[in-house]
Amino acid sequence: MAGTGPQDLYDLMNELLDASVLVLGTDVPSRAFVTVANPVLEIGQGDCGCDQLTVHATTINEATTLPFGLGAGTRQRQDFRVNLIGLAVTITRCVPTLDNNGNPPSVASSDAAAQQASQDIWTLWNELWNMARDNELFTVCEEVYFDGATPVVAQGGCAGWRLSLRVQLEGYE
Repeated sequence: MAGTGPQDLYDLMNELLDASVLVLGTDVPSRAFVTVANPVLEIGQGDCGCDQLTVHATTINEATTLPFGLGAGTRQRQDFRVNLIGLAVTITRCVPTLDNNGNPPSVASSDAAAQQASQDIWTLWNELWNMARDNELFTVCEEVYFDGATPVVAQGGCAGWRLSLRVQLEGYE
């Protein structure tokens, strides 16, 4: 499907956000939105506001194209390209920190935070992949690549995971 205009990239990110909200169901954080770049992890004094789900574009690249068609392998003008858009789904939750006396959090509270974070990423990883496999994830993309998930290092009482994808998105004229 050919792109339609400047709104295509935002629409792509919003579609991924909607799918992420859907698969998380009742476990979705109260804050869910598309952001310009890496999400800001809100740091509060004893009031964690970092439970959030965000989507942003990480890269826009031209993919290597196969050597076919007029001009392939030459320096002639080519009238095609494959756009690959890097996307990131970031989910963070409040995690226990040192108390006012510098004591570490309890093992039970640390374990509960790890359990929630593990459930978050495993749900996103599997359910979004299932949707992509069944052609239910993106309405405008031909190719979807899951590039992995990496932890978001704990800071200011927030930690979580970032899921990275690459998707093909047609340009527009």
